[in-house]
Amino acid sequence: MTSALPQTSTILASLGPGAATDYAAWGRRHKKPVPDPKVLARALADIRRHGFATEETAFARGRAALAFALTGGGQAIAAIAIEGPVLDLARPGAHDGLPHWREIVESVERLVQARPALFAGPFDHLDPDDIVLP
Repeated sequence: MTSALPQTSTILASLGPGAATDYAAWGRRHKKPVPDPKVLARALADIRRHGFATEETAFARGRAALAFALTGGGQAIAAIAIEGPVLDLARPGAHDGLPHWREIVESVERLVQARPALFAGPFDHLDPDDIVLP
């Protein structure tokens, strides 16, 4: 699934099937551009199937950046994006880096579980210098 906002899409996909309808209603209320709810629901199902969202890069046709949902207590609280033309859109699940990127997301999720106060506010973030990956 190619999305203009892979981080938003991957978070939305992790919220469950009814989220597409809720998001579309929110967008209409706030006069935001929102895709047709059926199109959005199909796109979110595709993200759930792959486990990540993609965004085609303008400077490398057929290549895409990707984003993974970051969950805390079962619900998405943020997204981790891998920027740049890292995936071949014709075979997005075939990239050698996917297992490593998933390990990074899982490592950060373990940190969320161990230290939830780090993610208590909507504007909180982790300082990159404080992140130590196993």
